[in-house]
Amino acid sequence: MAESCITWDAENEWCPKSDEKRWLARYPSKAVPDGWVERKPITAHLDVFVREVPPPIERIFRDEADKWERETVHLSLTARKVLHPSYQAIMSMGPAVVPILLDDLRKTKRGWFWALKHLTQVDPVREEDRGNVDKMIDAWIGWGRKEGKLPSGS
Repeated sequence: MAESCITWDAENEWCPKSDEKRWLARYPSKAVPDGWVERKPITAHLDVFVREVPPPIERIFRDEADKWERETVHLSLTARKVLHPSYQAIMSMGPAVVPILLDDLRKTKRGWFWALKHLTQVDPVREEDRGNVDKMIDAWIGWGRKEGKLPSGS
């Protein structure tokens, strides 16, 4: 790869047009605006190499959620955890992130309760279950299934 190229996965990269001659022999190319050329190896065009790419919101969510967990694991105050920039970034994704939050809550037991309550404007957790993380998760997962935010079998 030329030093000035930008690679975003194993099959795609963007290179300045100045590198075009060197890459034309190996890669098919197509012109794109602003003096850049998209390069795709020949194998990227074969049906056998189909790969599922998650929608950007899921990728962004995973990055922010992992960063939030790493940087707040030592905090005990919930208020400080939810004020972390990554938690706020996730909440700013809006209602579209609710199914992702519910799925992550089910799988990891990360504390998305504030975000879910804010984004959905509901709170399915019974008063007597507050503080019991497992029961709180069960309440949110049950709500998610009932509202069609999670598949029944999840």
